[in-house]
Amino acid sequence: MAYSSVIVVTLLAAWTYLHFATVRESAEASTMIAIGSVWLPVYPGAVTERSDSTEHDRAVESTFCFRSKDPTSKVLAFYAPKLRTARFQSYSTRRTDAGGMLQAIAAGRDTTLLITARPWNGGSEVQITTLDR
Repeated sequence: MAYSSVIVVTLLAAWTYLHFATVRESAEASTMIAIGSVWLPVYPGAVTERSDSTEHDRAVESTFCFRSKDPTSKVLAFYAPKLRTARFQSYSTRRTDAGGMLQAIAAGRDTTLLITARPWNGGSEVQITTLDR
């Protein structure tokens, strides 16, 4: 009797792993990028312009820049709810006719995240910067 329970538990564990660990919940989950110590989804349809990281004064500044055919308001609206999560302890936003910015501080770390977007050629030019101290 105990042997059949082990088989059932093993089969259930294998099914659970195959079903939940290998099935992606959304396309967004498969397109994450690390910018410094922060993981964020890549904006859908983004065209990467550059990505770099520099160290100065015991801090690491990482930058990811991209362009999109979408207006700045749409790009900022995509990222805003991602910065209002438990991973960030504070959040602020500023939008203007010339674009806008989102800023957040990672909870439990000395990491600041800044997303700036400005109009570019009918779309947007976006820079995501993290500062890890």
